Amino acid sequence: MSRHHRKRRSSNPWARRLRELRRYLAANVEGILRLPKMFVRKRKRRTFWKYALCLPALFGIAFSIWETVAIVNSPSGRCLAKYQKAAEDALAAKNFDVARWCNRKLIYLTPDDEEPRVNMALIAEKTGDKARAERLMRRIAPLTEPGYPQAHLWLARKLMDDPLPKNAKQQNDLVAEIQQHLRRVVEREPRNMEARASLGKICAQWGQIDEAISNLTVASTSDPTENLELGQLYLIQGNRSLAEVHGKAARDHFQSELASHPGDVDAELGLAASELFLGEAQRAIEVLSRGLERTKDRRFEAGLTSAYVLAFDQTNPADVDQRLQLIQKAWKHGPDNAAVNRRLTALAGGNEQEARQARQTLEESIKTGKSTGIAHYAMVSVAAREGDYKRALVHAEAAYTAMPNMPEMGNNLAYLLSKVEPPDLQRAIKLADAAVAAAPNNAHFRETRGEVLLKLRRYREAAADLELALAQLQNLPAIHTSLAEAYEHLGDAELAAKHKALAAEKTQPRPQ
Repeated sequence: MSRHHRKRRSSNPWARRLRELRRYLAANVEGILRLPKMFVRKRKRRTFWKYALCLPALFGIAFSIWETVAIVNSPSGRCLAKYQKAAEDALAAKNFDVARWCNRKLIYLTPDDEEPRVNMALIAEKTGDKARAERLMRRIAPLTEPGYPQAHLWLARKLMDDPLPKNAKQQNDLVAEIQQHLRRVVEREPRNMEARASLGKICAQWGQIDEAISNLTVASTSDPTENLELGQLYLIQGNRSLAEVHGKAARDHFQSELASHPGDVDAELGLAASELFLGEAQRAIEVLSRGLERTKDRRFEAGLTSAYVLAFDQTNPADVDQRLQLIQKAWKHGPDNAAVNRRLTALAGGNEQEARQARQTLEESIKTGKSTGIAHYAMVSVAAREGDYKRALVHAEAAYTAMPNMPEMGNNLAYLLSKVEPPDLQRAIKLADAAVAAAPNNAHFRETRGEVLLKLRRYREAAADLELALAQLQNLPAIHTSLAEAYEHLGDAELAAKHKALAAEKTQPRPQ
C-alpha cells in the first residue's frame, strides 16, 4: 500500500477507531471494557456535550410521533376509525339501529369522549324519544359545571323553542337557564357565533343591554345583519352616533346582498327595516312596495304599515290632507295595527281646539272627496265617543260603501245597527257573520257578533262568542255584563253572578 494511501487512511479518526476496535476484540476481553472510552474520545468534547443536551427533547418528539403513528395503525386505532366512519354513515342514511350500535361501541372504547354520547342523544331525538334525548344532553351539559358545548347549545335551542310559561317566576327561571347554557358555550367556544347571537338577543329582550351589546358585537363580525339589532340597543342607551353607525352598516350589507342576489326577500325586508331605523320612510316605502308587488308576501304589508306610520309622524301636523292620505295607506295594509288606529283617532282627538280643527278637516275631506273612506271611519269614532250613534251610523254606512272589502267597516256598521233605535238586527248579524268569517281570531269582531246574538236571544251562541272575546279583552266590563245576561237566560245562575261581580269590580274607578 502506498505511503499516500496510508496517510489518507490514518488521518480519518473513525477509521483508526474501527481498526483499534478490531484489534481489541480480537486480542482479549479487555478491549470490550475500554469500548466506552473509545467512543467518547474526541477532540472537541465541549461541542459534543453542547449538542448532547438537546438529545432528551429529540427523543421525546420522536417518541410522541412514534406513539401517534402506532396508535393510529394499531388494531384498536383502526377499529375506532372504522366505528366512527360507520356511525357517521349510518346516521346520514337514517339507519338509526346501526348508528346506535356503533356509538355504544365508541362509548365503551373511549369513555372520556363526549361525542358518541351526543350522537346517542341526537339519535333519540330523531327517533321521536325527545325526553331521552334531553336526559342524555343534561348529563353531558350540567348547569353546575362546564360541559360539552354542543350539548349546551342543543339544550338552549330546545328551551327557546318551548312555549313561554305564563307564570312570571317560571318565565324568569326558564330565561336564566337558557342564558346559563349559552354562557357555558361561550366560555368554551368564544367564537361560536350562534351562541353569541342567541345570548345577545335574549339578553336584549330581558333588558340586559350591556351583555347583549357585548355578544352581538362579536356576532356581527360574521353576520352583519346583527348590526341592526346593535343599533337599536345603542339607541336605547341613548348613544345615537353608534346607533347610526350600526344602522348604516346594516343598510350597506343588505344593499350588497341585493346587488348579488336581486329579489332576495329577506334582504329586501332587512334593507327596508334599516331605512326605517335611519328615519328614511320614503326609501323604505319604495323597497317594500316593489317587494309586495312582486311576491305578495304579507311581511311586506306589515313593513308598509310601519313605513306609512313613520311618514305620517314626519309630516307637518298642519298638512292634515297629506296625513290623512298616509294614514289611509297605513290602515289599508294594517287595519288591526294599534299604532295606526291610535293615530287615526288622534286626528279627531286631543284637546277641544285640536279636536275641532281635526273634525273640520275630516268633514272638509269628505266634502271634497279626499280620503273619504278613512275620513268617515275616523268620524265614526268621534261620534260614537260623543254618544251620537245616529251620526256615527251615517258615517259607518259611508265608510262601508267606500271600502266594502274591509271587515272592520262591516263590523263597525253591525255594531251601530244594533245600538240605534230601532235596531236592524237581521242586517247586523249578516255583517257580523261576514266580519268573523274574514278574521275568526279577531276578538272585537267576536264581541260585536256576541252582542248582536244576545239581542236576537240566541243566548248560547252569544255566550260562545263573548267568551272567545273575553280571552283577549279581559279589561272590558261590558263583556262581563253581557255574559251575565246570557248565562242568566241559559239558567246558569252561578256563572251569571260571577260575571256580574266581575263587571262591577272592573267598573269601579281605580285609585289615583
